[in-house]
Amino acid sequence: MIAVRSEKLYYLFLLIIGFFVLSSCKNKDYPLPSPLVTALTVVNATPDTINFFVNNTRQNNLSNLYSGGATGYLPVIVGTQNYEFKKAGGPNVLFTDQFTLDTSTYYSLFVGAGSAADAFLTVDNLANADTLLAHDATFTTAAVRFVNASPSVGMLDVTEDKGDTLNIKNSAFKYVSPYVLLKGGTTKELKVFLSGSTTPKIDTLLVLQSGLIYTIFTKGTLNGTGNAAFSVGLITNTP
Repeated sequence: MIAVRSEKLYYLFLLIIGFFVLSSCKNKDYPLPSPLVTALTVVNATPDTINFFVNNTRQNNLSNLYSGGATGYLPVIVGTQNYEFKKAGGPNVLFTDQFTLDTSTYYSLFVGAGSAADAFLTVDNLANADTLLAHDATFTTAAVRFVNASPSVGMLDVTEDKGDTLNIKNSAFKYVSPYVLLKGGTTKELKVFLSGSTTPKIDTLLVLQSGLIYTIFTKGTLNGTGNAAFSVGLITNTP
């Protein structure tokens, strides 16, 4: 009995000490610890205008995320969090998923269609892109990468008019190329082929500004129309 009472007194003592500690913290009004954050841009390769949420809180608060656009780098909580994507203007949920992000890292989250299987996360090696640009003594180039964000199109070949640095073969869905240097300040002709074909499915002109970091990504389907048409988007990866 004595041992039992001693044990009860011990736990009571701990509760009292805990109470005073909490009261002391409250009186001193210590700030609550802030969660660690990292940088994420969401790229919309779907035909829909969307919004995205982390743990039920909308992240793109300033505007809806239109087809072919990106949010720019936003601060989001690190670790494993719940992500939800909805069509803008209504309650329709495209999909929910969990993504795990680390600190001090730049990420892109590509949303290729309306399911979790069509979304993928990339680590954006902006330091490598900056290194490439720093070695350009003429300051006339841009750092560019290509991403296949079209889930239903299949393998793609990609080339630009010079065909020297951006010359990609057999890129599957979720393929992310390394950054390469392309001439800035001039119009570039970009061609995208189904792998092995000599007839381009996309033949478009792009203007790149020297000194910036870009991502070129595909969106849409081969037989799509309007926002669902097979095409490319161009975004900057500048924080």
